[in-house]
Amino acid sequence: MAIKRIVDEKRKPGQFIITASANITFLPKISETLAGRIIFIDLFRLTIYEISSHLKDEPKAIKIFSCATAERCWKLLNRIESKRIDLRKITFRGGFPVAWLEDNDVARQEWFKGYVRTYLERDVRDLSRIQKLYDYQRFLSLTTFHFSQILSRSDLARDSGIPYTTTNHFFDLLLATYQVFLLQPYFRNIGKRLINSPKLLWNDTGLALHLQGINHWADAERLGRSAFLIENKIVLEVNIILSAYMPLVKIYY
Repeated sequence: MAIKRIVDEKRKPGQFIITASANITFLPKISETLAGRIIFIDLFRLTIYEISSHLKDEPKAIKIFSCATAERCWKLLNRIESKRIDLRKITFRGGFPVAWLEDNDVARQEWFKGYVRTYLERDVRDLSRIQKLYDYQRFLSLTTFHFSQILSRSDLARDSGIPYTTTNHFFDLLLATYQVFLLQPYFRNIGKRLINSPKLLWNDTGLALHLQGINHWADAERLGRSAFLIENKIVLEVNIILSAYMPLVKIYY
């Protein structure tokens, strides 16, 4: 209420910066939404561009996205000098700074374990009065086996053995806490984009692997998860770049 009053008295952008690990509009303790007085900026994990570049120039991919024709896009692609990056390593470690910088695989998994525990005990309980955290944690892990696939909430409910209404509630919590995001299908008919099922993507591939119990890239390949992981990582990278440099552009599958 105090922030609302100050903003109404003096309309000056940037007076307050409010940070949170969850979408504050979902917090039950907040009675004022600050509607019309606030903008939202999503802070993503580290990207391949940030890890492998000096950040002096904008990503070359932006020019590709701006191409008016496929021919122009192809010419630009052929002129770009590619960098050698270990995509498997980047995908496996994810984008959390601590997890990315940790070279010890065991220590990294311990960090992910601590992250999941604090996430369950802090963010989830702040957002919802969940009594059975075990069911939510089981649902959390199960959802990682559905990434890069068309979302079916009924399948999630069936596979987890959790009632459909509870599954919807749990999934909304995943969205509210920025664990997952949805990629809408493309149709010329805008109405179809809204009613057809989106694809489910995770915001951090390293965390998703941890929740699946996969501790080595070879295990991901052996279990047939590597293709889904790479697709998830590429979509995530494109989404982050566009949000930073071309915020009005939307991506579809």
